[in-house]
Amino acid sequence: MHSTTIHQTYHDRRQIPYLVRDARVEDAPELINLLNRVGQEEIYIADEKAQIPVEQEAAIIRHRNPEVQLILVAEQEGAIAGSLEMVRGVLKKNAHTAIFGMALHPEFRGRGIGRGLLGSAEQWARGVGVQKVSLAVFASNHAAIRLYAGLGYEEEGRRYRQYRILGEWVDEIWMARWL
Repeated sequence: MHSTTIHQTYHDRRQIPYLVRDARVEDAPELINLLNRVGQEEIYIADEKAQIPVEQEAAIIRHRNPEVQLILVAEQEGAIAGSLEMVRGVLKKNAHTAIFGMALHPEFRGRGIGRGLLGSAEQWARGVGVQKVSLAVFASNHAAIRLYAGLGYEEEGRRYRQYRILGEWVDEIWMARWL
């Protein structure tokens, strides 16, 4: 197994380039701001705000084991448009698996940037020996489900009424793809 440095340019639906790269320590404040912004919307990620301070996020980036954890950012027009974190299983029994979470800034959604983040993450996953990638998504997040299904992810399970979002019960869907 070997990890790779991620630094890849893609083009969004408007043909504007964006860069997907490994997160750097200096990205920590913007990553925390992104999680806070998306979390406050309440409809895309489980966290209502970042669960750790900037200093801890910086330490995680600085000390992450590149064989086990990947933290990516997508940059477009000088701003962080999104992020993706993927973690490989650390047990002998699940080292062939990885799980990820992704957040996209509202101003950059619908441009195809999530596709580039996930493509780069899957490249890393293959490089460290991952064979199966999983995620959890709110059943109400139709755009994300379309993205994942379009990339070959299939529903593997559902936790019914797992969340209460804006006063409504929402299922959590587990999806996966074999690489």
